[in-house]
Amino acid sequence: MAAPGQKGIYVIGDPISKKAYVGSSENLVSRLKEHDKMLRTGTHHNVHLQRAFDKHGSFVVVPIPIGDDSDVRVIEQQLINEFYDDGGLFNIARDTTAPRLGMPVSDESRERMRQAQTGRKHSPETIELLKIRAKERGVPRATIEAGAASRVGKSLTPEHVEKVRQASIERMQDPERRALSGTAMLGKKHSPEAIAKMKAACQGRKPSPQAMAARDAYNQLRRGNLTSTGN
Repeated sequence: MAAPGQKGIYVIGDPISKKAYVGSSENLVSRLKEHDKMLRTGTHHNVHLQRAFDKHGSFVVVPIPIGDDSDVRVIEQQLINEFYDDGGLFNIARDTTAPRLGMPVSDESRERMRQAQTGRKHSPETIELLKIRAKERGVPRATIEAGAASRVGKSLTPEHVEKVRQASIERMQDPERRALSGTAMLGKKHSPEAIAKMKAACQGRKPSPQAMAARDAYNQLRRGNLTSTGN
């Protein structure tokens, strides 16, 4: 079991349906307690996981602590990319930067949100903050896609490739910019081409020991060999 405050990834499995929920956290113990509390009170944000728990009553919990400087989100994304298409995951979103992607919003919820915003005026400070965040988000997605299409077939210099790689690393290390990236992706679905590209990008990478442990737990669950119960 992970020590308090230790990061890691985890697999929450249902031995009956042989499906699992894969996640990650900077505080593994705390996050698993949150999952347990939400499931037991019927308030879990993942409706598929909640329904399975309500029906079957107990899950297998496999925590996998990570003691090095590995990015837990990267490992989680690799696992989701690998398992998503075989139908064995409870996970709704396949993009870890947009965990609410794919979750339906009822008409009543939309109306409540609209009413809550009606008549509200932003303060000058909020307006300035919105401007800063809009600038950080950059140009609209359609513009980016059009620009990308215009560069198809053109080779980048090694220097340009390295510059883009470093910029991406810095962006993902900034919690605020990661949060902004997740918000920007809400409601958007990956095209089959984009999904294939993400899978291809992960091919050939050597999985970490933690990813291999999570993969082993998932595969055992799918084969019906992981049947001990946990919180």
